[in-house]
Amino acid sequence: MRRALASTPGPGALGVRPYDTGMVTTHLYQNTASGAARRPLMIRDLPNGQRPRERLRDAGAPALADAELLAILLRTGSAAESVVDLARRMLAHFGGLEGLARAGYPDLHSLHGLGEAKAAQIQAAIELGRLAALRLAGLASAPQAAPARRIT
Repeated sequence: MRRALASTPGPGALGVRPYDTGMVTTHLYQNTASGAARRPLMIRDLPNGQRPRERLRDAGAPALADAELLAILLRTGSAAESVVDLARRMLAHFGGLEGLARAGYPDLHSLHGLGEAKAAQIQAAIELGRLAALRLAGLASAPQAAPARRIT
């Protein structure tokens, strides 16, 4: 079973919104150099061993939370929101992975931070996962190869 990302406040010098990467608690906001303003803690700010893509490589997909796996697909967040925060917000909005799988393209695209490309990527990844699960269960066969297109 996957670990859910925590959203409860916690102590720490970097901020107040930790999530559990399975190794250590990381805070998603950090002080800027001036110490006054806060900015989202971006993936690049994390030590290599705590970054979702590197954790996937080193520990395997089962070690990551759903939001971390989704963050890998999304690749980038925004100046105001880290990709992990975006993934967490998406999962909360749709009621988890199951709700995300039921969401249509317009539903995905309507979320702030999800443009056409990200909405299409998520929908394609979900469809690939669905097809793989059906084929592994023997409920669907692989499609016939499409005829080659002739480019002139």
